[in-house]
Amino acid sequence: MAEPGIASLMRAHPIERVHLYVREDSPEASRLAERAVRYLSEHGVEILREPSPVEPRPDAIVMAVGGDGTLLKAYHDSRGTLPLIGVKDGTYGLLMELDEGSLQKGLKRLVEGDYEVVTHPAVRLEGVPVSPALNEVLLACGIRGKASKFSVYVDGAFVNSFIADGLIFATPLGSMAYSLSAGGPLVDPRVHALVAAPLAAWPPSMIVPVTSFVAPMNIEVRVESNRDLVGIIDGQVEVPLQREARIRLVRDGPRFARMYPEPEGFYGRIVERAGRWSARKNVK
Repeated sequence: MAEPGIASLMRAHPIERVHLYVREDSPEASRLAERAVRYLSEHGVEILREPSPVEPRPDAIVMAVGGDGTLLKAYHDSRGTLPLIGVKDGTYGLLMELDEGSLQKGLKRLVEGDYEVVTHPAVRLEGVPVSPALNEVLLACGIRGKASKFSVYVDGAFVNSFIADGLIFATPLGSMAYSLSAGGPLVDPRVHALVAAPLAAWPPSMIVPVTSFVAPMNIEVRVESNRDLVGIIDGQVEVPLQREARIRLVRDGPRFARMYPEPEGFYGRIVERAGRWSARKNVK
């Protein structure tokens, strides 16, 4: 049975085709990609490098080698047609399933069909013909460098009004990224919740403080602005908007090929990777 925050969980097919995306400026990503290509080719798997047409078929996946940005690019380029799997090149990579140490074992399991396809919720910007966000949607002023006055309504009820550089709406997976850096909460991926976090909100002190909040699955959040807006989806796709936007968390989001779909080690994984990142950046 799927965890509450996971839309669906299903057994997958042995992989026979891989659409490969590689972080271009990373020698480590290139090295790992060549390892993957060599192993998969030896086991009869067809490798298609970007850009290539992505057709829906049960024995194919999209593989991104690099960091989370590489995986987000692969997801939007392929329009969510196929399940995703990420191979981390040594960067933070919280969305990535495999790393150098687990690569060969993970590839073997893909070839044998010994993995599961997990569907996670996504943030949908209503009325916009693009894939929903895997991580987050940023609403910002359409004039670069300008702030906007935002009024926020949740399920038809007025919640708050404030001036800010932007407003971030994140999935549970995306709560570990841009939203977290803006002061939003870290949300367990087993929870169905849309996270909203203002970016550099003003005034800093109000009767109703400007803080982040969460909304349940499929509840509409409406945002009004005093200026035309732009919606930036996962940092990959930018769409012009007028002075109103409607956002909701939807169940049918991106699919991932997972070796270990149960998120029981979620908090330990966050602490471990954050600790490794801090250690790398620490200058004694």
